[in-house]
Amino acid sequence: MPKGDLRVLDGDRQELYQSCCVEVRTGGAGAPSSDFLRCQTSILGDWFRVPPLASFSITGGICMRAFIYVLISFLLLVPAFASAQTFTGGVRGAVQDTDGGVLPGTTVTLTNVDTGVARTSVTNDRGEYVFAAVAPGRYNLGVELAGFAPYTREALEIGVASQLVQDVSLAVGGIAESVTVTGETPLIETANASIASAIDKAQMEILPTPGRNVFIMAVTTPNVVHAGDPVFVRMQDQSNASLLSLGGGPQRGNNYTMDGVVMTDFVNRGVINPSFESLEEMKVQIATYDSEMGRTSGGVFNSVHKSGSNNWAGSALYQNRPTWGRSPTWFEDRAGQDASIEPYHLWGGSFGGPIVRDRVFFWAATEGYKNKSSRVSDLNFPTQAMAAGDFSALGFPIYDPLSGAAFPNGVIPANRIDQTGSNLAGILADVGDTCLPQGGRVLAGVGNQCTITAILDNKAWQASGNINSSMTDNWQLTGTYMFYKSSEPADPYYQAVFDGNQPVYDTGSATLFRNVNLVAINSTHILGDTSVLTFRVGYSRFYDTVVEPEFTSADATALGFDGPTMEAIGIQQFPDIGATNYGDGGDTHGSWDNNNRVHETKEISSVYSSFVGSHTLKFGGVFRQYSIDWNRPAAMNFNFIPRFTEGPGSDGNSIASMLLGLPNTGDATIASQNTNDILYGAGFVQDDWRVNDNLVLNLGIRFEHETGMGEVNNQIITAWDFDNPYPINPTGNLTGGLLYAGVDGQATRTGNPPGIKVGPRAGFAYSVNDSVVLRGGYGIFWSPLTGGGPSTANHANLGFSAVTTYNNFERGGAGTLSNPFPTGVNQPVGNTLGRLQNVGQNVNYIDQFRNHPKFQTWSLDLQKEFANNMVVTVGYMGSKGSDLAIGGTNDSGTQMNQLAPAGATALGDAIGTQVPNPFQGQGLGNDNDTISLGQLARPFPQFQGVTARRVSSGRSRYDAVKLELEKRFRGAWGAKFNYTFSNQRDNIYESANRLSDEESTVFVTNRIDADFGPALLSSRHWLNLSGLYRFPSPDGGAAEALLGGWSVAMTTIMREGFPLAIKQSSNWGGAIGYDHQRPNTTGADPNTSGSTADRVDNYINPAAFAQVTEVGQIGNTPFTDAGLRSPWLFNWDLSFEKMTRVGGNQNFSIRIEFVNFFNQPNWNGPRSSVGVSNFGVITGQGGYPRVLQIMFKYLF
Repeated sequence: MPKGDLRVLDGDRQELYQSCCVEVRTGGAGAPSSDFLRCQTSILGDWFRVPPLASFSITGGICMRAFIYVLISFLLLVPAFASAQTFTGGVRGAVQDTDGGVLPGTTVTLTNVDTGVARTSVTNDRGEYVFAAVAPGRYNLGVELAGFAPYTREALEIGVASQLVQDVSLAVGGIAESVTVTGETPLIETANASIASAIDKAQMEILPTPGRNVFIMAVTTPNVVHAGDPVFVRMQDQSNASLLSLGGGPQRGNNYTMDGVVMTDFVNRGVINPSFESLEEMKVQIATYDSEMGRTSGGVFNSVHKSGSNNWAGSALYQNRPTWGRSPTWFEDRAGQDASIEPYHLWGGSFGGPIVRDRVFFWAATEGYKNKSSRVSDLNFPTQAMAAGDFSALGFPIYDPLSGAAFPNGVIPANRIDQTGSNLAGILADVGDTCLPQGGRVLAGVGNQCTITAILDNKAWQASGNINSSMTDNWQLTGTYMFYKSSEPADPYYQAVFDGNQPVYDTGSATLFRNVNLVAINSTHILGDTSVLTFRVGYSRFYDTVVEPEFTSADATALGFDGPTMEAIGIQQFPDIGATNYGDGGDTHGSWDNNNRVHETKEISSVYSSFVGSHTLKFGGVFRQYSIDWNRPAAMNFNFIPRFTEGPGSDGNSIASMLLGLPNTGDATIASQNTNDILYGAGFVQDDWRVNDNLVLNLGIRFEHETGMGEVNNQIITAWDFDNPYPINPTGNLTGGLLYAGVDGQATRTGNPPGIKVGPRAGFAYSVNDSVVLRGGYGIFWSPLTGGGPSTANHANLGFSAVTTYNNFERGGAGTLSNPFPTGVNQPVGNTLGRLQNVGQNVNYIDQFRNHPKFQTWSLDLQKEFANNMVVTVGYMGSKGSDLAIGGTNDSGTQMNQLAPAGATALGDAIGTQVPNPFQGQGLGNDNDTISLGQLARPFPQFQGVTARRVSSGRSRYDAVKLELEKRFRGAWGAKFNYTFSNQRDNIYESANRLSDEESTVFVTNRIDADFGPALLSSRHWLNLSGLYRFPSPDGGAAEALLGGWSVAMTTIMREGFPLAIKQSSNWGGAIGYDHQRPNTTGADPNTSGSTADRVDNYINPAAFAQVTEVGQIGNTPFTDAGLRSPWLFNWDLSFEKMTRVGGNQNFSIRIEFVNFFNQPNWNGPRSSVGVSNFGVITGQGGYPRVLQIMFKYLF
C-alpha cells in the first residue's frame, strides 16, 4: 500500500501529518504491525506524542488510524460536541398557563444566588426551556411573560452532573401579583436514569471520618467496596484509597475528575485526595446512561472545587489526636503492651470572595498534617541456635536437599552453611532476641514470635485555588490549580524493636515521596437561548518516588555475596529477602524497591449542547495522553521455602534452606530509563428527550479508541512468537521468543485493541406522579487498561533492562546465595538478541492478543419522595464483564510455560528425572550435562518461566439489590440508611488485600475459566447508616451559651467478610510452571466455632484440607469458597460538636470525634496457606482502635 500525506488546514497554516498507513502483518506472533507517528500542530504543539490508534487499512487507501485522527481532530477543533466527563448540571422544564396551554416566547432567567451571575433563555414553540452546562450551586429561577404574574422559584440546588425538571404554571396577572416559591430541591431526579450518590459539603462538614477523604466516604453508599486498610485513606494514600470497586467492577477500574478534568494516573489511581475545605461536592456515579461517561468499568468520582462568591467567606481549623485518647489494639492488649504513641496534628483553612463583584471570584484552600501511624503484626524469628544451624528444638528432622538424608540430630554441618545465609539468619535471630522480652513468646516449630507495632512518621500538605470569572455576560472562564506533597515510610518493624534505630535491612527502611501538580481550565460560552459551548484543558504531574537507604556493592560483599558479581550488578539497595513462616508474613529483609516514577496525564476537550424541541442534544469528544517516566535502580530478590528441607515426618524449614544457601527463586535486575504512554480518544452523541410530562429518555452512543502501551524509544516487548521455529533448534521442535517493538515490522504497541469501541447507552425516567419515579437503563462501558506498577516484568522491557534469573538446584542450577549467578550477570543489550533474549531464564511479555475489557451494566429502581425531605429507593443493578485482565489491579501474570495437568499427571515422579541435555553447548543458556524430563516437556523448554501480562481471559458477573432511606441533612436532623445484598463472581484473580491473605495468581493456565466463582471482593451483605441530630437550643443567656449549638453525628458500617483463597505451602510443580499448589478438600467444615476473638489462633479448621504430596496431582480446592470468609467488619464512628456564634456570620466549633467508638477490631484475614505454621491464624488488624480526635474550627 503506498504511503501518502494527510494535510489539515489550521487558519492560514498548513500542518503536515505523515501518513500512518501500513499493511497488516499476520505472522506467527499474530499481532498487527504499526509505525510510530509523531504529530505537531499549532494547537497541540508537542504536548501529545501521537502513536497509531489502529493499524489496519480501509478501502481507498486511507488508513483507519488516519481516519480516526481526522475525526477526533474535527471534533476537537469544531465546536459541536460535549466533553467526556462533565461536572456541570442543568435544569429544564415547560411553561404553561393554568389551563395547561403552552406558553412559547416566555423569558426564563437562572441566577446564581451567591455570585449574582445570570443566564437567560426563552421557551420554544412547545413552551419548553433548558439551561445546560450549569455550574453546581444555588439558583433562583425567574419566569416572565407579559399578561401573566411573574414567577420565582428560589434556592434551587443544582448538584454535580444533576439534571432537574422544573415545570412552571403561570397565572394571568400583573407584576404586582408575582408568585415566589421557596422550598427544597426534590431528592428524586426525574430527568435521568443514572445511579449516583452525592457527598455534599454538609456531609463533609458533619459526618465523622478519620482520614478526611471524600472518595472513601463513598463506601457509605450502595455498590461501593473498599478492600484496603481504613487507616491508609489519608491525603497521602493514593494507592490504598483507590482500591475501590464500584458496581462489581475491578479495583482501580474507575475514573476520577476535578472540575470535569481527569485526574487519574497511568495505573488509574486518583492523583490527589482533595481536602474538604477545597470541595463543593463529590458525586459517585456508578451506572450513568449518559454517553459522556467513558473509560470506566465501575464509575466516576466526579469532584467540583469550591468557588468564591460576592460574600467573603473562609475557615481555619486544627485537629489533634491526644495520645491519651487512643486505646490499645487487640494484639497490643493481648501482648500486655500499652497503646502505641501516635501524635497527630492537622491544620487547614480556606478563604474566598470577590475580586470584582458580580464578575470575578476566587477560593483558596490548604490542609496539612504530621502524624505517626502504627502497623501491628506478629512476626516470627529463628532462635540463635537455628541461625547457627541447630534445628533440634523444632521436634522434626531437617533433610539435606542434595542427598535426601536427614541431617544427624537436626544440625546442619558448619561446612554446609552458606556465609550469606548465615549472616541473614543471624540478623533475624538478633531481632528476635531483642523483641522477645518486649512481649514476645516461643512459637513451637518456628522459634520466637513477637507482636511488634511499627510507627510510621508521615507528613503531607496540599494547597489549591480556583478563579471563576464572568468575562462577559456570555463567557465564563474558570481555572483550578492543586498542589500536594508528602513523605511516607514503609512498615519499619525492626526500627520499632531497636528503639528508633533503623537498620538498612529493615522490612520498612524505604521512604515514599510524592508530589502532585494539577491544572483544570474550563471556558463556557453561551451561544444563544438554546446553545452552550465549553472548552476544557487539563494536566496533572505526579512524582511518585521510593528511596531506600544507601547500600553498595561493597556492603553486599561484606554480607557475604560474591564481590565481582555485586560489582557487575551495581547493587544499590539491600536485597529483598523472603522466607516462608518468618518475618512479616514471609518478608524478612529489605523493603520496597527503589523506584523513580513520574506520571503525567494531559487532556483536551470541548462542549457543545443544543436544545431542539423536546430534545437536549450533545455532541462530544475528548483526547488524552497517560504517560509515565520510570527507572528502578539495580536490585536483587531471593525467596526461601521449607520444601527443600522437607522429608518423611517433616515439613522442612525455610531458615534451613537459607543457611544452606538454596533459594527457591531469585533474580537480579539492572533497569533502564523508560517512558511509557497510552493514548485515548472518544466521541459521542447524546439525546435527552422529554417525551412528555412524565417520561424522559436518555439515549446515547459513544465511540472510543485506546491504544496499547508504547515506549517513546520502542524499548518494549510487544509479543511472544508462538509459532515460528526457534533460531537455535537442536531438537527441531522449539518455538517461542520475545518480539520487540518496531523490529521486522513488529507492532510498536502492546495488545490488540479494537479499532473502534462502541458503547450504546439507553435509560428512562418515568414519573408515576410528583413523588414517585421509576428509572432504568442499560449501557456498555469500556474499562481502562489497568496494570501493575512499572517494572521490567509489568512493562515488558527485558533486554533494555537486564534480569538474571537464579536457577535453583532442581532446575540444574549451580548457584548458591553467596554466588547466585556463577555463569555471569546479564547486562542491558537492547533488542539486539531478539528471540534469544534471556534464553534459559525467565521472561515476561504483554499478551499481544489482549482485548480491551468491556462491561455491560443495567439497573432498575423505584424512588418515592415523602414530606420533610425524605426519599426511599428500592433498586437492582447488575453488570457483566468480559475480556477482563487476569490479575486485576495486581497484574499477576499468566504462566505460558506451564506443563498442563494431563502431562504432569502422566509423568508423575518422573518429572524430576534427569536425562541427557540436548541444549548443552548450543547457546541456549543451559550447559548442564542433564536436564529434567519435566523441563523438556514444557511448551518452551529452552526457557524457565514465560509469563504473559494482562491476558484478557477474565469475566465477571455482579447482581445487587438495595434499599435506601434518606432524610436530607437539613434542619434538626438528617440521615442515610442503605442495605445492599449482592453476589459478585469472577475469575480475574484480583489483587490480594489485607482481608484475603494469599497473593492471587493463576493456578492452572488452561483452566482459568474453571475458577469462575465468588470474587475476592464479594461481600454479600452491606449495611451503612449515617446521621446527624441537632439538639434544641435554649433561648438566650448562659443556658444558650452552654447548652445551645450541640449536635451528634455518626457513621456505621457493617459488612460481611470476603472469600478466602486457600493454597498450600509446598509446591511440587514449581519447576514446571506452577506458581503454587492447592490442597484437596476433605469434606470437613473449614470454619471453626466461636467469636472472631475466640478464633484468632484457629480461624480456619486445618482438618478441612489435605496437602497434595503426590507429584503430578492437582488439588481440588476451589479458588474461593463463599462459605469461608474473612471476619465481618463492624465500625461505628461518633462525633459531638458544639457550634457557637461569635458575631455576625462568624462561628466557632469544637468537635469531639471517636473513631471506632466501640473499639471493635478490624481483623485482617487469616493466613490461608495450608502447611505454614500459622495457617488459619489472624496475625494482625487494620483500621484504627478507638481513637479520640478533637477539632477546633473557625468559620465566617
